Amino acid sequence: MAPTYDESALAGTGVIASWQASILRGSFASFGGRLVLTDKALIFSPLDLEGTLQVINLVLKAVELPGEQVISELASSAKKAPISIALNNIASLELTGGSRLLTPPSVRLTTKVGSVYDFGVLAGIGFPNLSTKNEAAAADLLHQVHAHIPAAT
Repeated sequence: MAPTYDESALAGTGVIASWQASILRGSFASFGGRLVLTDKALIFSPLDLEGTLQVINLVLKAVELPGEQVISELASSAKKAPISIALNNIASLELTGGSRLLTPPSVRLTTKVGSVYDFGVLAGIGFPNLSTKNEAAAADLLHQVHAHIPAAT
């Protein structure tokens, strides 16, 4: 599974750092992806699950299990567009929760126009929610983004 865009395509646009992340709905991850910090924006790019969904659909048909409803729900989350938030539009970014059994450390980003985004942050795909490396990744995200938000004029 890859982000819906190729991060290397951003090579000339000042990519500073990236983290494994998910959009949170309540306490649970809605869909996973990458948070990419550039010199101008923080971008969340959902994982591209299209190929994975096609394989799942084939398997369900092969074993004659009904799964079209599940597949269509997954497909709708697989087609999410990247979210790009200009650094000069970030009003706040704060840690809202530490590692828990069912969720990684979470951060809340609020824009100057009042939009709110909750993200779970992982050190990588292979790290369980309770890994201390996830806490370090969330702290790094906060530090990096705060360091690159333009000062108010």
